This record gives sequence, structure tokens and C-alpha cells, in this order.
Amino acid sequence: MEVRCRKRISIISHKLGEKGKKAVIVLFWLAVWQGASWLTANSLVLVGPLEMAAALGRLAVTGGFWQTLGVTFLKILAGFFTGFLAGFLLGSLSFACPAAEELAAPPLAVLRAVPMASFVILLLIWAGSRYLSVMISAIVVLPVVYTQILSGLKNTDPKLRETAKVFRMGTAAKIRYLYLPSLIPWILTAGQASIGMAWKSGIAAEIIGTPDWSVGGALYLAKIYLSTDELFAWTFAAVCLSALSERLFAWVIRQSMDRRGRRDAAKKRGKTRLTGNGG
Repeated sequence: MEVRCRKRISIISHKLGEKGKKAVIVLFWLAVWQGASWLTANSLVLVGPLEMAAALGRLAVTGGFWQTLGVTFLKILAGFFTGFLAGFLLGSLSFACPAAEELAAPPLAVLRAVPMASFVILLLIWAGSRYLSVMISAIVVLPVVYTQILSGLKNTDPKLRETAKVFRMGTAAKIRYLYLPSLIPWILTAGQASIGMAWKSGIAAEIIGTPDWSVGGALYLAKIYLSTDELFAWTFAAVCLSALSERLFAWVIRQSMDRRGRRDAAKKRGKTRLTGNGG
């Protein structure tokens, strides 16, 4: 009996495929969530996906909903890319100059150790709430990216480094042909690890600072008015934007690398033609 069940499950899994299996898993947990909502029978405590979808539909027909999502999306992306660029440059500098790594260690340790709520309150006092989510997102992203970039540079193949020395490659050539290609997996890992953290910390900062046109502010108001369905709806929208940001980042990195690869291939073809004509 057990063997038959396993065979049937295997056949069903094969027919569904990977995407089908993921869809079934998602539907299963949505059903569990909806069932828990019905059992609770208290919309102030827990609402199901159906109630959340209804609230999302109500919000989606208002212009303020999309403006709020757009403002928060741009602010958190701005913070993410600011922190990413700062972490990338600082990691590169620390690799090139060991003294810079030693100097950067104490402030980075502080960034990792101090509770994010403390930074939120301090920045709220110093700079106000308007760009609070930008600054907090950057602070969260910087140490993650710094660690990944520095580790990636240190783990570059020593043989390739030696070859670059032997052929006396210039700094620009080393960066372009040696370090950047080996950094791609580390860059993708840094982005995927930090972008979700940027969204969590950025939204949390908005909840505390409650700036105008912010998802965090909308969540705070939903809590104040006990609109649990809208609370879930705004949370779902934030999760979707976080996933979109992660995909967008990966797409930008891959597109830039593909473009660079095509450009290098075109240059090689041009050199080959020139050599052939000269021969």
C-alpha cells in the first residue's frame, strides 16, 4: 500500500513539474491559512487570504495606494543601492589597502551590533522622518555587501593573480578581466541577502517615523484603526515589492555582464579581422 502511494505521488509530481508543485504547495498553505481564519472567527485577530484579497482590491482602486507603494519602493531602492555602492567601494578599498580594513572594522562592528531601533530613533532626531527609510536601508545593506565583496576579492584565484603579475596587466585590466568576473557570484549573493533586509528595516523605520506616503505609515494607521485586513494587504504588497526588487537587481547584474561579454566578444572579432587583413 505504501509503495503504491509513493508511486502515485511520484507520478503526480512528474506530471505537475516544478512550477506545478510550487503552485500546489502555495495553495495548500493558503488553504491552511484560510481554515485557521475560519476557526478563529475573529477578524480583528486573524483574516484569511480571501479577506486580504478583498481589502487589497479596495485599496488598489485608490490613487493613494499606488503613490504610497511607489514612494516607498523608490526610497528603499535608493537606500539599498546607496548602501550597496558604499559597501562595494569600501570592500574594494579594504582589499587594496589592509590599513583601511583595520580602520573600517570598529564602525562596521558597531553597525552590526547596535539595535536597528536605536539607529531609527537617532536618525529620526537628527534628520527627521522624510528620508529615514533611505538611511536605515543603506545602514543595513552596507556591512553585508562589504563582507561579501571583501571575501570575494580575497578568494580570487591566486593562479590568475600570478598570471596577471607575469603579464604585467594594468589596474584597469585586472579589475575588468580578473576581479569583476570572479566577483559576480559574491555580488549576487550580497544583493539577494541584503535586499530583503533593506525592505524589513526600511518598513520598520517608516512605522516608527510615519512619514507621508509610506507603507510603514499605512501599516501604523491600519493598526490604530484595527483594520487587520488592510494590515495584511499592505504587508502582502510590501512582500511583493521586495521580491520584485530582488529579481530586478539580479536582472540588472546579469544584463550588465551579458552586455560586457558581447562588447568584449565584438572587440575580439574586430582584432581578428584586423589581424587577418594585415596578414
